[in-house]
Amino acid sequence: MKALFACLVALGLIACRGASLDVLDPLADASGAETSVVAPETGGPDALRDVAAGFDGAPAGGCLGVGSACGYAGECCSLACVANDAGSPSRVCAGSALCASSGTACVHNEDCCDDACVNGTCAVLLGGCFPAGETCKANGDCCGQSCVPGTDKVTRCALLPGCRTSGEVCASGSDCCGGQCTFDGNATGHCATPASCTSNDGKPCTRTLDDVCSVDGDCCSRRCLPGSGGVRRCVPIGGCRPSCEVCASNADCCSGTCLPDANGMSRCQVVVGCGLVGEACSASSQCCTGGPPVPCMGDPASLGASRCIPPPGCSPESASCALARQCCKGGCTPGAGGVLGCHAACLANGKGCTTKADCCGPGSDCLLLSGDLLCAPAP
Repeated sequence: MKALFACLVALGLIACRGASLDVLDPLADASGAETSVVAPETGGPDALRDVAAGFDGAPAGGCLGVGSACGYAGECCSLACVANDAGSPSRVCAGSALCASSGTACVHNEDCCDDACVNGTCAVLLGGCFPAGETCKANGDCCGQSCVPGTDKVTRCALLPGCRTSGEVCASGSDCCGGQCTFDGNATGHCATPASCTSNDGKPCTRTLDDVCSVDGDCCSRRCLPGSGGVRRCVPIGGCRPSCEVCASNADCCSGTCLPDANGMSRCQVVVGCGLVGEACSASSQCCTGGPPVPCMGDPASLGASRCIPPPGCSPESASCALARQCCKGGCTPGAGGVLGCHAACLANGKGCTTKADCCGPGSDCLLLSGDLLCAPAP
C-alpha cells in the first residue's frame, strides 16, 4: 500500500501502470482540473451498479476515473484508454468510446479490450474467458462472470470492483487477485490462477481473496459468496488471513509467516505443524494446544467459516488479536505497521481492513487492491 500511494504522490495523483487504484484522492480530468470523487450511492439493481462501475467512467474501487493516465483499457472504469489530445500523459481514461472488441479494427494495443492489436485488428480470443469490455452472450463467457448491457446497449463483460480476477488483462502482479500476471505471445498480461495450495484444514484451495469462485472449497478463505451483480467471489472473513491466502506481510497471517510460494507469490504459511488462532480447520485436532484448548468451530463473525477459536474472554482497545471475537468491542483490524489490534471504530475509505464489516464509508467494501485489503467505494 505504501508503494502505491508513493507512486500516486510522486506523479501528482496520476496512477502508475500496474497500480490500478486512484479512487481515494482527487482525480484530474482531461483538462488538468481536479474533480472530487464521490463514492457511489447504494441502492438500485445490483446489475446496474456493475454496469456503472464498468462502463460509464464512475470511479469505483480498483479502477481509474476519467482523465487519469492509463496503460490499457481495463485499467479504466470506463473501459476506454484513449490518446490524449493534450499530449501528456500520452493516454487517459475517457468517458465516451469503449474499447474495441476482439476481431475489430484497431491502431494501438490500448484500443482493444484484450490489449492486443495485431496487424490492425484486435486479436481474436481463442479459448479461455473474455476480459472486461469484450462482447459476450452469457456470464460464463467472462473472466468476471458478469455479462451485462453497456451504454451502447451491447452486452459486454463487466469490470468487477477491486483486484483483477483470473484471466483479466493486467500489467503486473499487483493488478491481480492472485498476485500473478503472465504474458502471452502477444505480450499481453493476463491474471493467472494461483497454484493449488493445501490449507491447514487439509484441503486444497485455488482461489484467493476477491477472485471469482463457484463453491466455498475453491477459496482459501473458505467463503465464496455473491457480491454486487450476484457474482460469486472469495471474500475476506475478518481478522488474520488463513494459510494459503495472499499476503503482503507476516502481520497479515494467522501463522505470522508470509512467504513466496514456488511461483513467487506471497502466501500465508503453516509453519508450526498445527493451526494457531484464526486458521482454517475441519477438526479440533488441527488446532494447536499446549495451553487452554483451541477448538475448531464455525465463527459467526467470520461469515460462518470454521476456524481455530481462542479460549473464552475478551481484550480491551488496542490489545493484539487474531479474530474479532477476542475483542470486548469493535473489530480486529490493522493498526500501525499493519499489526492487528482491537479497535472499536469502523474504518473510513483508504484504511486497511479485514472484512466488509470493518468499513463504514458510503457504499464501501473491503477490497484487495495492489496486495492490500482496503476499505474502498464499490458499486
